[in-house]
Amino acid sequence: MIDAFSLMKNRIVYIWGANDVGDKISRELEKLGIIICGFIDSFKEGMFSGHDIKKFDDVLSENPYIVVAVREYKAIERQLQDNGFDGFIDYICANRKLELVNPSYYQDVYGNSVLGQDICATCNLNMNGEIKAGKNIQYGRRIRIACGVFSSIYIGDNCVIGNDVNIEVCNFSKLYVGDGCVIKDNANLKCTNNSSAVLKDRVVIGVDNEVWIHNKGKLLIGNDSGFDEKLIARIYNGSTVTIGEDCMFSYDIRIRGDQGHAIIFGDERVNRKGVFIGNHVWVGMNSIIAPGADIGDNCMIGAASFVNCKLTGGNLCVGTPAKEKKSIATWVRDP
Repeated sequence: MIDAFSLMKNRIVYIWGANDVGDKISRELEKLGIIICGFIDSFKEGMFSGHDIKKFDDVLSENPYIVVAVREYKAIERQLQDNGFDGFIDYICANRKLELVNPSYYQDVYGNSVLGQDICATCNLNMNGEIKAGKNIQYGRRIRIACGVFSSIYIGDNCVIGNDVNIEVCNFSKLYVGDGCVIKDNANLKCTNNSSAVLKDRVVIGVDNEVWIHNKGKLLIGNDSGFDEKLIARIYNGSTVTIGEDCMFSYDIRIRGDQGHAIIFGDERVNRKGVFIGNHVWVGMNSIIAPGADIGDNCMIGAASFVNCKLTGGNLCVGTPAKEKKSIATWVRDP
C-alpha cells in the first residue's frame, strides 16, 4: 500500500499553516526523510521556522504536495480541489477526522494504524496516529478513543475500560496504559500538545475522574496506585506530576501540576511547577495537591488538606497548608 509519506518523498512539500502545529508536523516529516520547502499562509509573510512563507498562487507552478495543518481546513481543501489537486495524491489534511467503530487491525494511507482485535470503541484518527490494544481487555459501552496527529495510545493486557470513558491523545502526544489497569465509568483522560502520560501496571482511574495533561505536561503513575471518585488533575505548561507505587487516593482530590497563570515578582516569573508523591502514600478526601508538593514515602495526608511543600516520609500530615503532625510506621489498606 502506497501511503502519503511515500508520495511526499518524491514531491516538493509545503505545509499550509505557519503555526505551531505546522511547525511540529514539519519536524516530524523531516524525521521521516521528507524535505520541507516552505510554508503557505494567506495572512503571514516572511520566514517561519527557518523556511519562507509563500502564498498559494506562488507555489502552484512547482506542482507541490501540500500538508494542510490548520483546524478549519475545508475552505482550503475546496481551493486545492478547484486548482486540480486530488486528495491523498496531492494533499493531505492533518486535522481531518476518520471515525472507526469497533475496529480490528486497521491501517491506512495517512499513516494511521490500529493494532488489536475487536476494540469495542469509537476510534477517531487524523494523521499518523497509532492505537495498540493488548489481549483480554474488557470494554464497556459508549467508549470513545481519539488519537490525533503524530500521537500514540497503548493499552496493555487484561485492562478494564468502563462505560462512557473518553480517551483523547492528540498533537504529538503519547499515552501508555500498563497491564491490568482499570479505567472506570465516565473517566476522561486527555493528553494534548506534546504531552505524555504513563500509567504503569494495575493503576485504577476512578469513576468521574478527569485527568488532563496539556502543553508539554508529563504524568507518571506507579504500579498499584489508584483513585476513588471525582479526581480532577490538571498538568499543564511543561509541569510534571510523578506518583509512586501503591498510593491510595480518596474521593474529590485535586492535583495541579502548575498554577495555570503567570505570577510575576519584579521581572521574574516565580510560579512553582511540579508535584512529586512517593510510594505508599494515602491522600484523604477533599485534599488539594498543589504545585511544589513533595510528599515522602509512607505518608498519610489528612482529609481536606492543602499540600504545596516538602513533607518528610513516614508522617501524618494535615492542615492548610499541610504540616507534619505525627510520625507513623506505615499504613495498610485492610480495615
